[in-house]
Amino acid sequence: MALDEALIKQLLVVFEVELVEQIQLMTTGILALEKAGNEDAKKNLEDILRAAHTIKGAARGVGQKDIVEVVHRLESIVSALAKGVIQQTRTVLDLLLDALDRIQDIFFSQLNNQNYLFDFNELLINLDACLNNIEADPVGLDVESIETVDSQS
Repeated sequence: MALDEALIKQLLVVFEVELVEQIQLMTTGILALEKAGNEDAKKNLEDILRAAHTIKGAARGVGQKDIVEVVHRLESIVSALAKGVIQQTRTVLDLLLDALDRIQDIFFSQLNNQNYLFDFNELLINLDACLNNIEADPVGLDVESIETVDSQS
């Protein structure tokens, strides 16, 4: 059963508000990780995971499949940080912050029926590179050495 176009527009308005709010919470949490002690870091990571889960569920509900893909990978990286599987580094935090920016870009591009202004596959490759290195070497991961695809604009 297809949803009425007016209902879809209303759902997207609600999703936009939720998306912006949750991304702001995640951004604040990621930036706070640089300064946080162990207990604060644990709470920040839990808050980030909760916000990511909220975005993923809401995105799935309004058919934002690309956002679901990105957030799923982001959740996996944050979960690995929370479990101590990987070290918190500037590279990892920058990757997470970039992913949050791209999530908003995805939403607004789709909302306006425009092409993405970034390479979606490159974003997935960069997130997967971090995840693949976690899975390949969970103890001795040197996240600083993770290769990423350079954007060629």
